[in-house]
Amino acid sequence: VISDPAALTPAALALLFVAAFIQDTGETAGELNYKFPGSQLVPETTVVRPVPGGEGLTLRPEHFAPVYAADVDPATAAVMAAAQRAADPAALSQSFDGPASWRRLPSRALIATEDRSIPTEAQRFMAARAGSAVTEIGAAHAVPVAHPRATADVIAAAAS
Repeated sequence: VISDPAALTPAALALLFVAAFIQDTGETAGELNYKFPGSQLVPETTVVRPVPGGEGLTLRPEHFAPVYAADVDPATAAVMAAAQRAADPAALSQSFDGPASWRRLPSRALIATEDRSIPTEAQRFMAARAGSAVTEIGAAHAVPVAHPRATADVIAAAAS
């Protein structure tokens, strides 16, 4: 989302990507997610259901922790699975025009090396291409939940 120059205000001075897509002009998140092997966001682990205004994509509850929150306390992961908000599946095929925001703003990337949602190699590729300062953490995709102190430290470093 923050790669799209239209998503930012002039007050934005830097970018921080936490286990995230760092899209370039014309790229989609879906394309980037499957550029490298390892994503377990596949039809067997997800479900698309009708929601008001369209369709919603969620992880199947039994796959939520292994795919998204493998290092989160099981009780917390179960609550997260039950409370997950559906994403519009069309979002995976959306791109933007204009130069990516990371082409003009400094960026940092927190890479989750045990991520089964966005493959680690995809995260590394995107961060290197963006020239991001990188911090790697042995974590699943829900790194802010499983490792809040380490995530806060990266945020503090980006803010400084």
